[in-house]
Amino acid sequence: MYADIPRAERSDWDGEDALILSAGGYEAVVIPGAGANCVSLRHAQRGADLLRTPPGAAQMRERPQVYGLPFLFPPNRIRGGYFEHAGRAYRFDVNEPERGNHIHGDLIRCPFTVRTLSASDGEARAALSFTNDETTPYYRDFPNRFTATVSVTLSRRGLTHTAVIENHSDFPLPLGVGFHTAFAVPFTAGGSARDCRLRVSVDEHWPIDRAGAAVTLGHTDTDPAVRSALRETGVSPCEPFPAAQWSAAPIDRNGKPFLGALLRDEAAGLELVYEVGGPYRFFVLWNDGGDKGFACVEPQTWLINAPLCGLPPDICGFAPIPPGGRLVCPSRIAVERIE
Repeated sequence: MYADIPRAERSDWDGEDALILSAGGYEAVVIPGAGANCVSLRHAQRGADLLRTPPGAAQMRERPQVYGLPFLFPPNRIRGGYFEHAGRAYRFDVNEPERGNHIHGDLIRCPFTVRTLSASDGEARAALSFTNDETTPYYRDFPNRFTATVSVTLSRRGLTHTAVIENHSDFPLPLGVGFHTAFAVPFTAGGSARDCRLRVSVDEHWPIDRAGAAVTLGHTDTDPAVRSALRETGVSPCEPFPAAQWSAAPIDRNGKPFLGALLRDEAAGLELVYEVGGPYRFFVLWNDGGDKGFACVEPQTWLINAPLCGLPPDICGFAPIPPGGRLVCPSRIAVERIE
């Protein structure tokens, strides 16, 4: 049982330093040393285990991008792992050699420092940060001084998760942000994936070249049937998702515009709510064939391979942060009764 009194404390999770937050019926586990990843989010009274939690620390370290809420910086793929901006070179390891790409960035493995940890007034809170400068290995490949901060709050509204990037350099910071958010399917105790339907606030369909470099093909090709299903009736999360990136546009939820994803378990009468805001302009959906017990809904601020795609910034989302500027990326995850 979760305690009614909110708590926030440091603990151990399979040998990893961990933050345990509990409030509003929810409990979350955040791992500072692995990109500030929230690897577990549960609601005991509703029998819900919302995120795909790694079996242990070894699996989390081996594939951090497929568990919990991993921080992608930059998100998805950079062709060749190299681009230039404002006279500076940005280099990333080609960690997808079969396609010649860098994928998902290195922040998912960087250690974050715990800045605050507290519980009061029905909330449990934590803030963690990573600062990049000339003293960090990351700076060699990404030559901007910046601070990435992840703030997590638990309450009756669920998990409020906010990522903030602040540019401390005197030149622009070429930034793409995303989260490879991995939801458990089914997310209810004793539930079945066959009872679940996923709706996502998608709009234009950008096909991905799965046979080649796995980057977008450079043009929009709206798929009316899939778009309609994703926006309105929902799709099965245990069927393979289409190879595409989607631009974002609000859908209707209970008579109000909603940006994000809704994973509904009709049999349990529960809905997993993933609400995003701010600069998120695209989604990628991935479930590794649909038979692995999870579905990733990936909000992203830019198009795959944006620095190299040759499209205008207002289309591809490539919008560098000016000196002294910041980018705020908010989201919320909760489980709610179906109205």
